[in-house]
Amino acid sequence: MLEKIHKAQKLMDAACERLGRQINIMEVCGTHTVSIFRNGIRSTLPERLKLLSGPGCPVCVTDQGYIDIVLQLAERDDTLIATYGDMIGVPGKGG
Repeated sequence: MLEKIHKAQKLMDAACERLGRQINIMEVCGTHTVSIFRNGIRSTLPERLKLLSGPGCPVCVTDQGYIDIVLQLAERDDTLIATYGDMIGVPGKGG
C-alpha cells in the first residue's frame, strides 16, 4: 500500500511541477471529503495541490422539481440527458 501512495505522490508532484502552478481538485461528494480526512490523504499532497469541498452529491443536493423536469425532458425524442450514474435511480414525484 505504501508503494502505491509514494507512486501517487510522485505523480501529483510531477503534475504540479510541470504546470508550474497550483492545481485545484474538487471533492464533489461529502463521502469523498470524509474518506480523504479519515485516511490522512490531505497531509500527503504537495503544497500546490489543493482539494476543494464541492457542492455535494447530486443525489443529495438536487431539488425534486429539477428531477421532475429532467424526467419530462427525457421522454422527448430530441433530447439527450447526461448525468451522474447515481442520479439514474432517483425517482420523480410520479415514481
